[in-house]
Amino acid sequence: KATVPQGQKATGRQGQTEQDACDTDPQDVDETDGEGGDAPEEKSFLDKFEPVLDVVSFVLIVANVVFMIVQLQFQGYESSQTINVVEGEVTEDLLRVLHIVEHIFNAAFIVELAIRVVAFKKRWCYHRNGIVWANVFDAVLVASTSIELYILSALESRFESMNLNMLRGLRVIRMVKTLRVFSAVKFFMKLRVLINTVMASFLALFWSLLLLILVMLMGALFLCQGLDKVYENTDMTEEDRQWVFRYFGTPTRAFWSVFELTFSGGWPNYARPLVEKVHPGWSVFFFIYVFAVIFAMFRIITALFLRDTLALAAQDHETAMLEQEAKKKAVANKLLAFFEQADTSGDGMLCFDEFEALLGDPKVKTMLSLLEIHVAQAEDVFHLVEDEHGMVSDSEFVKGMMRIKGQAKSQDVLAILCQNKKMMSELRALHDSCAKMTASLPQSQMHATGGVGSGAEGVGQPEAT
Repeated sequence: KATVPQGQKATGRQGQTEQDACDTDPQDVDETDGEGGDAPEEKSFLDKFEPVLDVVSFVLIVANVVFMIVQLQFQGYESSQTINVVEGEVTEDLLRVLHIVEHIFNAAFIVELAIRVVAFKKRWCYHRNGIVWANVFDAVLVASTSIELYILSALESRFESMNLNMLRGLRVIRMVKTLRVFSAVKFFMKLRVLINTVMASFLALFWSLLLLILVMLMGALFLCQGLDKVYENTDMTEEDRQWVFRYFGTPTRAFWSVFELTFSGGWPNYARPLVEKVHPGWSVFFFIYVFAVIFAMFRIITALFLRDTLALAAQDHETAMLEQEAKKKAVANKLLAFFEQADTSGDGMLCFDEFEALLGDPKVKTMLSLLEIHVAQAEDVFHLVEDEHGMVSDSEFVKGMMRIKGQAKSQDVLAILCQNKKMMSELRALHDSCAKMTASLPQSQMHATGGVGSGAEGVGQPEAT
């Protein structure tokens, strides 16, 4: 068994790959647009059913949020009567109706969750990418709401000390499920990019907050320690010393004050009393803190978040595909408008005279140059796609112009290579046929024909000896 060198093996594999690529009809290659020519896989019933279920869930959640607003509004009216501030009227029948509607919404969410579990089975909680935490969170939320409605509410009526208002407020977290619809509808594309950026920026946000907390803690401890002797200063009024203690007397008070002056923008309200009533030297501390933290550090963190936003938007392949598709559609519409403008006869077909007449317009030349199409190339494409009568339809015109827009794609180069290989193969076959015909002729007839074989040999490559 003969061994083949490694380099020849690689060459053979490469040649086999090129041959497989060229076995495809160039016409089939041309039918694709070069942006992922693979045909999309046919979606299963569950894949088609899931978006519908997401939309139904979205409608339920929005309706439930509106209901919660109405319910809290009437609860506020009821509470206003307790403190003798009557803002609206509320009756027991209305509260009973609201309670029934609340149970109806909870039952609807239970049914929706059951449908998902029955329809998707294992896929509901475990996908190829791992555990679907969003569905697990949804199940926990539905379970907690049911426990609160049917168990804890009964206990609350017996034990007045129980307060479930905070637990009821957690239902608002259900709005997170609306992100599914945002990720599926093209209209929410920009919102989806923003949400993905926020989700991806959690790690950067954590380190940014950690850095800010450390800086604020250093500032708070410095203020708390530096103002420790102020309370013994009898030159200050009792009211001023109480103000200093109220804001900077303990580490916790000082940290909360530094947090307020850092994020609220009201740092002069904390700085001016210390500078004017305690000591002017505190102006140095606030000068450094405001410029280093509030001005410089905040802008650096904002710049980093902006960079992450742009990077994530660029990495969103689905968004990039949608934008590219929109650009293609816009170019096709402009070319179609150009075709309709050139078709003066109005028969839906374009002849070269009509096309050439419109190319003389400077505005048309400018428009084609903006589309990265040269006038000379446009004329060549017209002759390539015209039929035997010299006419071009609107679809063929747009298709041909879209192909020459910009630089040549690797797919177009591959189609040309495949066509050249097939042409060379046909020429070699023609050469072999001519050689066989020449060999079968008698020698006298070969001399009489003037050496057909020699002329045929010039068609292709000489035979290997």
